[in-house]
Amino acid sequence: MTKDETVYARFEKSLNQCKVIFYDAYGKAISTQTVEYGGKAEAPEAPEKAADAQHTYIFKGWDADTENITADTAFHPVYESRDIGGTSGNSGSAKTYTVTFMDGNTVIDVQKVEAGKDASVPQNPSRPGEAWGKWIFTGWKGRYKNVAADETVYACFEKKLNTYKAVFYDAYGNIISTQTVEHGGKAETPKAPEKAADAQHTYIFKKWNADTGNITADIAFHPVYESRDKDGSGNGSENTKTYTVTFMDGNTVLDVQKVEAGKDASAPKNPSRPGEAWGKWIFTGWKGRYKN
Repeated sequence: MTKDETVYARFEKSLNQCKVIFYDAYGKAISTQTVEYGGKAEAPEAPEKAADAQHTYIFKGWDADTENITADTAFHPVYESRDIGGTSGNSGSAKTYTVTFMDGNTVIDVQKVEAGKDASVPQNPSRPGEAWGKWIFTGWKGRYKNVAADETVYACFEKKLNTYKAVFYDAYGNIISTQTVEHGGKAETPKAPEKAADAQHTYIFKKWNADTGNITADIAFHPVYESRDKDGSGNGSENTKTYTVTFMDGNTVLDVQKVEAGKDASAPKNPSRPGEAWGKWIFTGWKGRYKN
């Protein structure tokens, strides 16, 4: 080495593959696709539904959004039914309204409800887990009882964040602080632990080995020290010049090494990152100089 260096871990994304199936009105698969996380499914030609004795059926759309696919998804057609005899001039026909149940932009159910009657709420919807935690269904927002107009009713959710264990250690591996931190939260750093001098060196606390902010997994914090020769750094030509090589993953310090001039640092164990909702991170190497 010829100067202090910072070396960064490099990663690339590997996106999850989601299976998408489109069904016709009778439960037969008409299209099967593999879509990358966040991608769009290609909707097939609208499937027809045969008329019965009372109604004809008009295709209105699919029961879920075909964009931003984030999990295996089954698509079923949604139809509007119309009386074969028509509605105009038929005084014996009760007025009906359309009640649509939604989760965001996804259609969950479409019902035709007679004026003054109630729609039937569908089964409580669920959402896939996220890297930060999970969604908790809390109820429906909108009118679906005593219906007097077309209505759109939305599913309501609240976030429940993951919690993580953050443990701080001293220079000798003893636990000095254990905390529970919500996803994205900050761990509270304890008082900097001291490390006793040995025969050749004294030790000065510099930092913790990882960022204490934006916690996204269980994490262990270890102190990082700078060593200093007891006889001082200005001891003539007998002292070899050393440089600091710091290995990082983003804002997290993985390792700090003191390396003599002209020698190589030792790359630490390949780091890993926790899986994400969209897939996983693949370590591809180091960016920066750590060899002479």
